[in-house]
Amino acid sequence: MYETIWYPKIELQLTGSTSDFFRDFLQYKKSTSIKVVGDNNTKEVYANFKNFVEESYANHKAFIDDIVKYVKLHTCIIQAEITDTISPDKIEDSQIKELLRNFFHDIKTEAFKPFILGLLYYHQNQTSTIIFSDDNFIAILQIIRTYLIRRRIARLTQGENKNIVLLCNRIHDLVQKKI
Repeated sequence: MYETIWYPKIELQLTGSTSDFFRDFLQYKKSTSIKVVGDNNTKEVYANFKNFVEESYANHKAFIDDIVKYVKLHTCIIQAEITDTISPDKIEDSQIKELLRNFFHDIKTEAFKPFILGLLYYHQNQTSTIIFSDDNFIAILQIIRTYLIRRRIARLTQGENKNIVLLCNRIHDLVQKKI
């Protein structure tokens, strides 16, 4: 499993950002703030993650299948130049990529990674009951960019890490309303 799935589809894709990915993934799924993984809390974060996996997935295959979907999306967040296609429409694809680059490479907001990960998930994994168009996605990203720029201009960055992650549980509510 490691050689055929874990390494090529997870480790290799994340290019050294594996710990960051699992922290962002866990923050999105649990809608809670988690400390940055470091030497003094690795065991704590790992135990938290292990408990989440055991409680949330029926088996390891279900977990791996879910993780692989999110890894691809996380690469759109961590790459300065996104090579994957996000939208089939070239203009909208370009707009989405530019907005993501703005967030994570120009403005450098770490706090929004779990939230954007969730938005990307619903944008990319639409079902017949979920309508999350490119236009809706771009509009949401533009609002977030405006919010971030205003906060940076006003020098108000304190509290983003703990408060923004709480919005993750609201994504499901938005999607339920079929935005």
